[in-house]
Amino acid sequence: MKVEIEVEVGPILEKLKNAPDKANQEITFALQRIGLLLLEKSLEITPRRYGDLRRSGTVPEPEISRNQIVQEVGFGGAAAPYAVFIHEIPDPLPSGRPVNWTTEGTGHKYLERPTLEIQDDIPELLQTQILDAFR
Repeated sequence: MKVEIEVEVGPILEKLKNAPDKANQEITFALQRIGLLLLEKSLEITPRRYGDLRRSGTVPEPEISRNQIVQEVGFGGAAAPYAVFIHEIPDPLPSGRPVNWTTEGTGHKYLERPTLEIQDDIPELLQTQILDAFR
């Protein structure tokens, strides 16, 4: 269970062509910070009956290619099927009964809801990080 944050870095690097390595480094750093923010928000609403699902949250190193940097944020690891099951369980259930989440305020779509919450802020967060680095 994961989401990916993808950014086309070609246009940004063109504008910052005098220091492309630094730009690439700052974009990578900014994406990691956004990934950590997303994980933090996700953990707040991730069900925690035993805590295994919460402990499985990760923000690995970004994958860097020639014109793209991909930051993943995910849950599951070895328990990926469980993470997907909990994320996708309908609430209320098809019977109409609500799911009895063991911790108030937690529930399904624990990665999707925070992603939707911050998605419009990602370009500004990136821009701020990069501009601050080049001042």
